[in-house]
Amino acid sequence: MQLQSMEERFNPDTLKTRIVEFFADADIAFSIVEKQSFHDLIGFLNKKAESMLVQQEALKNHATDIYIATRDIVIEKMKKDIRGVDVIHFTTDCWTTKGKNYGFLSLTGHWVDAKFELHQSLLGLKNVEGSHEGKNLEKYYYKMVAENFGLLNVHGHATVDNGSNNSTLFEAFGRRDDVIFDKEDKMHICVAHVLKLVARDGLAQFGIVDDDEDDEVVVERSAMSIGAIVDRPDGADVSIETVYQRIKGFATFVNGSTQRKEQFACAVKLQQPNSHAVAVIGDVSTRWNSTYQMFLRALQLR
Repeated sequence: MQLQSMEERFNPDTLKTRIVEFFADADIAFSIVEKQSFHDLIGFLNKKAESMLVQQEALKNHATDIYIATRDIVIEKMKKDIRGVDVIHFTTDCWTTKGKNYGFLSLTGHWVDAKFELHQSLLGLKNVEGSHEGKNLEKYYYKMVAENFGLLNVHGHATVDNGSNNSTLFEAFGRRDDVIFDKEDKMHICVAHVLKLVARDGLAQFGIVDDDEDDEVVVERSAMSIGAIVDRPDGADVSIETVYQRIKGFATFVNGSTQRKEQFACAVKLQQPNSHAVAVIGDVSTRWNSTYQMFLRALQLR
């Protein structure tokens, strides 16, 4: 009976669902489903399954169907979980995907239940159309908080990164007639970013931090010059500034080209065949601990 039950559950829809779940969990592109090697793998595991495989577009559509089918269930469960909660605090972040450059805004809720247990849950993830200016992001933020979950009456504090667009976002949010939110009192900068700024100020004492390093990802144009990598330092007078600039400049140079990254990885494999670290890491102003990670990777690859 158990075998019969398993056989009944094995059908094209369940196979598509499992593939979608696997691809989503492993962050694999749906286009892989059309690769012959993927078909060979599935066929090796189950000849019957190979004939059930679908094209990339059908898999995308199935992923959308899964989302639509489960979205309302998840929302209702979340509403039940937060029922009776007096206040919910939020973290939100906006970023752009690599490759196709899609913008997303996330919303995560944090609350304490009647048993004093801390909970957190992703409440929303919106595809942002248009600019990432605060006024535009606020429309998506409001929709997730107010329309999807009706949480305006329990909206507490909000924690964000150090981007200026967040300040504009919550200024606009606080001006809505149905919102009670004082940005000066309830918007907080992520402590990791605050500590990052403190570390930058410390590094600035050595003269190794640019004054205009305010962008999310800083690319120094001078670092793209080969001269920033191969100029010989002044012997014993080499300072931490020189070391920092050389490593960061080298990382920018290598990571600025797919071909250079591949060539560098090949060179590392030749010198360190057992190493799993084959890429250089650059210093990014808003990425926590990236300066340390840059130096650590440089030591691993030296």
